[in-house]
Amino acid sequence: MFQPFQGNWTQILGVFSSKGNVKANILSKILLEATMLAEKSGFFVDYWTCDGAPWNRSLWKLFGIKASIEEIKCKVPLPVDARRSLHFISDFPHLVKCVRNAFVSEGLQIPTGRAHADVIKEAWKEDQNSLTLKVMPRITKSDVQPNSFEKMRHVINGEDVEFDRERPSLTPDVVPTIFPDGPAYLTKSVPRKIKERNIADSTAPPAKRKAPNEPTTSQACDDAAAGEETAQAPHPFHSIMPPSAFCSEICLPSNPEALCFAWHYNTVPGDVCVLKHVVFSSSKEVGAADGYLCSTYCRGINVEEHYVSTETDALASLKRADDLLLCCGCEIEPAAGTKQRAIAG
Repeated sequence: MFQPFQGNWTQILGVFSSKGNVKANILSKILLEATMLAEKSGFFVDYWTCDGAPWNRSLWKLFGIKASIEEIKCKVPLPVDARRSLHFISDFPHLVKCVRNAFVSEGLQIPTGRAHADVIKEAWKEDQNSLTLKVMPRITKSDVQPNSFEKMRHVINGEDVEFDRERPSLTPDVVPTIFPDGPAYLTKSVPRKIKERNIADSTAPPAKRKAPNEPTTSQACDDAAAGEETAQAPHPFHSIMPPSAFCSEICLPSNPEALCFAWHYNTVPGDVCVLKHVVFSSSKEVGAADGYLCSTYCRGINVEEHYVSTETDALASLKRADDLLLCCGCEIEPAAGTKQRAIAG
């Protein structure tokens, strides 16, 4: 993963996945391949940094990295360029943490004897019983009996070792490194500096204006069905609820004054097939005060007509149409039920 000195963004160059810990021999091949790929992209790999895990120590032995009183070897020739060296670095805060944990838990054997924290623990216990004068006032329980979380903290001179990655300490004349042979997305120009905003002095941004509502499909259908600039009076049966979830109220551009309920289903996305529909329209023979003509259609064929005058009669007509079953000849599977009527296709 690549992270520039300026900026807090990162770019993943590659991922090597594994299940569980990787053995040293496989880990060495993965790191060598990652190093060669990074060098081929224009990066310079000069260091390998790792902690003191057993597989990392075994990796060092494979490359001959060792340290003793007689000999110290911390680098090897770079595989892609023998003129340069590949250095091996151990995570120093991790080393300090490991020494601290070993010193507190079991002690360390050094050339002059055994170094342990038993004396410090006893002094801390005595200080718990003293309210005024303490032998070691700065020693706390987390120092002599750290929990699992406190063991992972890096403490040097009584302070936690933390590195602010988003604001590194750089000189004013430093510039980002541009790799001429790297990928295009890594060789872009330096991003412009974002203006710092003082939240205490800033004012709220102006409210965004809503865009004018554009006519939707239903509105366009209503406008086409109206046919006039004046609004049409609502149908007397407009408050009737559809008898089932497959039934819905639709508009008829050819007869905007009529009330229509249709049973439909989706064949393909964007295509709706109407199986049945019922139309309540005014008749020339019967006035609106006497009733409305109820026409039932199956696959566009008028199968029944009668007059209704109340919402109860209209709802009964819709339920009767909802119970109609189309035969298999109409490419519709019949629904379950014995009391429902069937219309032959």
